[in-house]
Amino acid sequence: MSKWGITDLQIATIDAIVTTFESGQPSNYGAVARDPNDAGGLSYGKHQASLTRGKLFELVSAYCALPEAQCAVEFQTYLPQIKAGDRALDSNKTLYSLLKKASDDPAMQQAQDEYFSQNFMQPALTEWQRLGFKTALAAAVVYDSFINSGSLNMLNATVAKYGQPSSGSEKEWIAGYVATRKDWLTRRYPANAIRMTTFEGILRDQNWDLKLPIRVMRGANVYYPLTAYDLGVHLFASTVRRLGREGFGVARMGDTTLANARDKFVQASLNALQYPVGVADGFFGTTTVAQVKAFQKACGLAPTGEVDGRCFDKLCSELEEKGTTGAGSAVATDHGLVELPPEKRTSTTASKTGAGIAVGAAGVAGVAGTVAGTGDDPSMAGGTTTDATQAITVADGASSAAAAPTSGAPDAAGPVTAGAAAAAIVAPASAPGADHAAQSQTASIQTSSGQASSGQTSSGQTSSGQAKSGPTESQTSEATTSGTLVEHQLTLPGGIKVSESVLALTTAALFVGAIVLFAHGRRRSY
Repeated sequence: MSKWGITDLQIATIDAIVTTFESGQPSNYGAVARDPNDAGGLSYGKHQASLTRGKLFELVSAYCALPEAQCAVEFQTYLPQIKAGDRALDSNKTLYSLLKKASDDPAMQQAQDEYFSQNFMQPALTEWQRLGFKTALAAAVVYDSFINSGSLNMLNATVAKYGQPSSGSEKEWIAGYVATRKDWLTRRYPANAIRMTTFEGILRDQNWDLKLPIRVMRGANVYYPLTAYDLGVHLFASTVRRLGREGFGVARMGDTTLANARDKFVQASLNALQYPVGVADGFFGTTTVAQVKAFQKACGLAPTGEVDGRCFDKLCSELEEKGTTGAGSAVATDHGLVELPPEKRTSTTASKTGAGIAVGAAGVAGVAGTVAGTGDDPSMAGGTTTDATQAITVADGASSAAAAPTSGAPDAAGPVTAGAAAAAIVAPASAPGADHAAQSQTASIQTSSGQASSGQTSSGQTSSGQAKSGPTESQTSEATTSGTLVEHQLTLPGGIKVSESVLALTTAALFVGAIVLFAHGRRRSY
C-alpha cells in the first residue's frame, strides 16, 4: 500500500490509462509532437514536456544529470537552445533523432517517470485526498482531468448538479463528474470524449479498484486492452503469471486492431515454446491463431485459437517448466513521427491574459488553490506545467501547463484550426511483425475518431500534445465578444477578408460535395 491509501499497482494502472489517452500506448517514452501554431512548441515524452515553458529543459536536464545517461553528451549541444525555448528546434530533425534514441535509454525512462510523478501525479493525488476520495477510479478521473485540462475543470458545473464532493458522495459525484465532462467534451471536442467513454465503461463494471484488464478506448468501438503485461514487472510476484487468469482476460484475433502487450506476451511465449509466430509485434493475427491452435491440440485443449483462462494457465505452466518468462515487457515503439489524431490537434486561440501558453501533456494541480496542466485538448497548450502563479487558464482536452485557480476551472477554449490540425505529428508503435500484414488495413490510423494504430500516440496521445490555453468557463463569453480570442483572417483577391475557420469549413464542404458528385456520376444501374 502506498502512502496515498491505494496500492502502487493501482497508481501504475492510473498512469497507464492516462498515458494511453496521451500517447496511444501505456508506455511511450519517445512520443514527440510539434505544431507551428502551438505556442508550447516541441513537446516530448510519455506526458509531453514542452519547449517554451521550460519543461523540456527541466526533463532533459534531469536526464543528463544521471550518471548512466547514454545521450547526455549529445544533448549538451542543444541545452542552451532548449533552455531558451528556441522555436527553431521544432523542425530540427537531428534533435528528433536524439530524442528518439534517448527514449530507449533506461535512464531517460527513469527520468520521465520521476519527473512526471513528482510534478503531476503527486499533486493530483493530493487534491484527490483533499476532496475526501478513497477509490482508485476516483483518483484516475481526477488525474486525467488534471493532465487533460489542468484541473478539475468541470468542478463548478458538477457541484451545481451533484453538490459538493465528499467521501460519502464519492461514487455518485465521480459518475456525475464524468457525465458532465463528457457532455462538455462531446459538444466541443468530440474526438476527445473517448476518455470519458473509457471511464463510463469502468463505472458500468463498478470497477472502483481498477482491476485489470481494462478497456481504454481509442476510438469508436476500438480499445486498447490494458493488462498486467503493460506494467512494470516489479509490481508482481510472478514475472509470468502476473495477476493470473482473471487479470489476463481473453486474447483473441479481431478483438482489437491495436498492438498490445498481452498479445505480445502470447506471441513471445509461443515462440519460446517452439510454436513460432515470427516477430512478437503485439498483433494477434492469423499466424498467431494457427499456433495457438497447435499449442492447444498438443495440450489436450479445444483448438479455439483463443487464449482463455485454461489456455493461459497451460501456457504459463509450460513457460515455468522451461524456465522462461515469455514476453514480459510492453510493446516496443520505434517512435516514428505521424500525423496527430484530432484530439491532439491544437487551436490558434490566444489566452485572455495575453500571456504565453504552456507546454506538454501531463496536468497537475497545485495544493494552494492553483493548478498547472499539460493535457491534450485541441484548445490548450502542449507541455508540462508552467509556473502555477501565472494567470493563464487552460481548456479541457489539450496539453497545457498554464495555471488557473481551481475555483475558476478552465472549461473552454477556441476552435481547432485546419492549419494546426495538419501540422501536428506524434510517435506511433513498433514496426509490425508477421501477423501485422493480415491486419494492416484495420490497424491504420483513424484520425476522424481519434483512434491510434498499433500504439501510435493519440491524445501523445501525443505524443501528446500540444494545445493552446483558452479562457476559463466564466471568461469564455466575455473573451469571445470582446475580441480577445483572435481568429486569423485571410485576404482574398479583391480585398475580401475571410476567417480561417470559415475558409476551412467552406473548403471542406466543397471537397465533400465534389466527392458526392463524383460518386453519383460513377453509379451504375443493375
